[in-house]
Amino acid sequence: MNQPHIHLLDLPDEMLLTIFKKLHNTSVLYSFLDIGNNRLDTLLRDQTLTNNIDLTSIDDITILHRALFCVLPRIHHNVRDLTFETSSINRVFRAGNYPKLTHLKIKDPSITKNDGLFLSDLQSNIFSSSTLTELYIYVHNFNDCLCLLDGRLSQLKSFTVRVYDVDAPSSITHNQNNLLKFKYFSLICYNDICIYDNRIIPLLHRMPNLQQLLLCLTIRNRNGLIDGTNLQNEILIYMPLLNNFACDIRTRNLNNGSLPTLSNDDIQQTLSNIKYGPMMGSIRYFSTNSYLCHIFTLPFVFDRLQCLTNHFPNAIFDRVCYLSINDVLPFEHEFFIRLSHAFPSLKHLTVINTTAQQNNNQSYSLIEFKNLNYLNVMPADISYLAQFLLNTRTNLPSLAELHVKYKHLKTVTEDFTRDATRFNCTKMKRLYTEGTSSFTVRVYDVDAPSSITHNQNNLLKLKYFSLICYNDICIYDNRIIPLLHRMPNLEHLLLCLTIRNHNGLIDGTHLQNEILIYMPFLNNFACDIRTRNLNNGSLPTLSNDDIQQTLSNIRYGPMIGSIRYFSTNSYLCHIFTLPFAFDRLQCLTNNFPNAIFDRVCYLSIHDVLPFEHEFFIRLSQAFPSLKHLTVINTTTQQNNNQSYSLIQFKTLNYLNVMPADISYLAQFLLNTRTNLPSLAELHVKYKHLKTVTEDFTRDATRFNCTKIKRLYTEGTSVHSNDYFRYFPLIYN
Repeated sequence: MNQPHIHLLDLPDEMLLTIFKKLHNTSVLYSFLDIGNNRLDTLLRDQTLTNNIDLTSIDDITILHRALFCVLPRIHHNVRDLTFETSSINRVFRAGNYPKLTHLKIKDPSITKNDGLFLSDLQSNIFSSSTLTELYIYVHNFNDCLCLLDGRLSQLKSFTVRVYDVDAPSSITHNQNNLLKFKYFSLICYNDICIYDNRIIPLLHRMPNLQQLLLCLTIRNRNGLIDGTNLQNEILIYMPLLNNFACDIRTRNLNNGSLPTLSNDDIQQTLSNIKYGPMMGSIRYFSTNSYLCHIFTLPFVFDRLQCLTNHFPNAIFDRVCYLSINDVLPFEHEFFIRLSHAFPSLKHLTVINTTAQQNNNQSYSLIEFKNLNYLNVMPADISYLAQFLLNTRTNLPSLAELHVKYKHLKTVTEDFTRDATRFNCTKMKRLYTEGTSSFTVRVYDVDAPSSITHNQNNLLKLKYFSLICYNDICIYDNRIIPLLHRMPNLEHLLLCLTIRNHNGLIDGTHLQNEILIYMPFLNNFACDIRTRNLNNGSLPTLSNDDIQQTLSNIRYGPMIGSIRYFSTNSYLCHIFTLPFAFDRLQCLTNNFPNAIFDRVCYLSIHDVLPFEHEFFIRLSQAFPSLKHLTVINTTTQQNNNQSYSLIQFKTLNYLNVMPADISYLAQFLLNTRTNLPSLAELHVKYKHLKTVTEDFTRDATRFNCTKIKRLYTEGTSVHSNDYFRYFPLIYN
């Protein structure tokens, strides 16, 4: 070993294998397999390196792609234990047939957002195995679960399944044979189950040889509650070999009078004869006709606990990361002291309680939730927001996401000036207020000059970024692009921008080459980007198809693109993702897709081609939540058909037709064309209004004006008596 330079490949095979086994096998396989060295390829196919593959340990998307496309196809015949996320399922199964696979785990990274895998339509020879003994999976509905138990996995002994929807209807007749080889079964469903007795109980009765059983369920509208007596008589008595049982079961029922009023002690008494460790039971009556019965085993084995009330035991729930608390009695400060001690690993907390805290003691002992990074107090009284944000009561050093009513936030923070609430807000990255669905930086003026030299370091911890600016941006390349390049680890990106006088348009090619290529971890992207340019002749005349073609390789869901030439020297290019993620949409033209924009409340439409009646029919159907509409179009409607189908904009309360031809005012005010039951504010040229309403006497336009409270007109400030009779709420 006195040689100054020894290459890795100078080492003997035994030593190389010993080194490789000390390292993470997926990293080794990614780094050295298929690099053009036959000796390494042979060594790396050793079974000890390839029989256990965990793709969830890979954070780098580039490495994951290489593992899926280059590594798995070469080693699939050796793999016995395989773990990956649901998003990779197609690529994993295309990589090989895994003839030795015995243990399979298909994990879902999100506990709240995804709906599980759809498997019930697969033929019995697909997703089948004669070697698999252990399966861990998240499926969409109970039919997907049952189809996996129809004989296609003949050697299965251990089955862990999370189901999104147990109640989904099915026309399929599933195999009802007993599952005699089953030793372990775990069933989790966080959504309500209404047909528990018809779905869950028959399945459990097919497992007579079960040794371990885990159930996490919420049952609703059942004829009777799930207590210890029900567990014993309906489940446990059918499993004579069972030696380990854990559960977390909630019954949420309407009390129709068939059940006597019970106490916590009554529920606890029914659990006294359950032999599988300590069990806790409680019942809470939320009103005269509804109740929640909750039973669970200790120690608590699940990572999520729902509907915890003031009544919980003095125990440590160290596995629980996700918790919701729900009661009609107030959660006082002392309750949160207990909560912080009982849930040391807590990361997500939702508070559901509309009863205000009663204890206004000014001397509080400080509570710390060290790991809490998500807090939802949207369905709670304002006192709970104060409980968490005031640094004299609670310390939240890791809080990154807050869901809250805006008016509560504004009050508790004293219009965002209160020092006592500032500290617990400093690390927040995502703020959702009354329906806002993203961490949003909304900027009024991107182009404002600055003499400040800002920090240009990369924002390596940033995972989610949303930027909205509704005003025109002229220095996009100098401001927006450099900022986005500082976010290499971004996973979610939302952009809503209007760019003006840019040297070229923003299309799919620009998005890919200037933004998306710099974000290798990005898995969610939504945008609404408009380019408004003068056409100086450097750009050839393009069609909608040309713009759409540039978007074909963007992999983040469907994208729509169009271009409209407004004159010989100006154009508007518009690209956006579907489903549309923002509540405001600007400059929509006649060319928009057959989609539902159910989040959009604020809309402006702009074109040089006329908006005909048929366009507004489509608009009313595509924008069911529309409240504010601005029409920009000086081209008169051409279709003068006297027979119009009636359009209704049920929620529209603001209409601006000031920058539009008079025909559009008639389109909206004539009750033979449009019904506007909520219209409260109208912006219009006075001469147009006077003409269309026939000097405020026309009955056909009267109805859509009766609820208007604010009228902004251009042209006169002197009004006749007929004017005030026409707008009675303005007169009053």
